[in-house]
Amino acid sequence: MKEGVRACKRPKRAPSTLFSLFFVCEAEILSWRRAKLFGLWRYWVMPSWKIHNKWARKMGLDETILNEVNELIDSPRDSEHDEGRKSIATLVSEGYEVYERYGEGGLKAYVLHHLLDEAYETLHREITRRGQDIGIDSAIELARVKVAGLLGNSYIYRGVSLGLICEDVFTFLQDNGTEIYYDFLSEIERHRKGSRGTSRRRG
Repeated sequence: MKEGVRACKRPKRAPSTLFSLFFVCEAEILSWRRAKLFGLWRYWVMPSWKIHNKWARKMGLDETILNEVNELIDSPRDSEHDEGRKSIATLVSEGYEVYERYGEGGLKAYVLHHLLDEAYETLHREITRRGQDIGIDSAIELARVKVAGLLGNSYIYRGVSLGLICEDVFTFLQDNGTEIYYDFLSEIERHRKGSRGTSRRRG
């Protein structure tokens, strides 16, 4: 196991709904703006596009549109970075725009990107701030609660089965949790080394 990262077994049960909601509310405190304001920017890190594209390919999505979807989420023109995972309304409206432009595959790539970001941020925060590895199953479940919220499988927006697509992506992540977990650990180690290098340069 890599130095500085402690692994643990995948928990058999997802966290309770009450715990999930508490965790989601707490996560809102570390928005990017607050992180910069209080000097906590080093905790606000996301997985690379390499990770996003790897799992989009494994899901069988069209490689030609992946970076365009990544760009839309990470460098939007009319909203904040990652706004779709902070607001259900944005997830629905922006997701529908992606669907109109790229079809169902594009919408899945959009939802996948947000769920991976949220799961990674949750796992990274717990390991780096609290020294506690909550496991990938809990991280993915908390990401589903935060990103998709109360959208059920039957939720349809302008004829698009958005709720079902969110659930399909969530199930895909659950089924591949072990490999995603180790991808995340590698990213956490990369970010940890990067922040140390930045601290040395500033010192």
